[in-house]
Amino acid sequence: MLSLLFTCSACRTTRRASLLGWKEQWGCERCESREYRWKRFEFKKVRSQCSDSCDGSEFMSAFSTETSRATMEIRRLCAASEIAACQRLRYEVWSAEGVELTKPEAGMIADSHDDHAMHWGAFDGTRLIGAARLCLHETLAEAPDCDLFTGMNIPSPVASMNRLVVIKSHRGHGIGKQLDQIRIQQSKVSGARTIIVAPVISPSRKHSLEAQGFSVHFERLGRAVWSPTVQICPCYLIVGSTEQTPR
Repeated sequence: MLSLLFTCSACRTTRRASLLGWKEQWGCERCESREYRWKRFEFKKVRSQCSDSCDGSEFMSAFSTETSRATMEIRRLCAASEIAACQRLRYEVWSAEGVELTKPEAGMIADSHDDHAMHWGAFDGTRLIGAARLCLHETLAEAPDCDLFTGMNIPSPVASMNRLVVIKSHRGHGIGKQLDQIRIQQSKVSGARTIIVAPVISPSRKHSLEAQGFSVHFERLGRAVWSPTVQICPCYLIVGSTEQTPR
């Protein structure tokens, strides 16, 4: 569990706390200011750049990582232009990998779930270098790639993590894992009982998801809707009570 050193921007009081307990530890105990920064090794908390009316404004929607090469910032995206940039980045990343795309002429990878999803972007300065989204669903049938999960114990409501991309030059710095952790925490805050993901099959992604508690099913394969050649598999993490019958 990460132990972080918080510093209040108002009174400069510092204290150590757990990242996973951020909701209860929000704000300064001395002056009750909600403006603070924390730092531990390469991790740094920054204030959200979303507007106060954004659905995720009370969540930790800004996160940055300092590497030896550059400072990376991850923040919640709300503007239509930012979401469109994520859609273009998906296309650029997978095209650079030589993947055959279903609609290459579109110059982007997009679907109807983008309209209601929560999006995060990873930035190197002002350049978007990674992105991911999270969708919330009342039932499994509403989720992308829901057919892959037929017959599995998936309690509702369901959060689906998808469309994770990081450009090749910036991989290996834990950006994808941080995007996962942000979305897992947001899923819990939003009341999801199960988090599902249908990732592109790779040993590194399998290891990362299993390390975060997901049940990974490589024996059940499907195809990504955005590519006729990319294989995906169902993974899920139950985060809430399982008393309710799955829908």
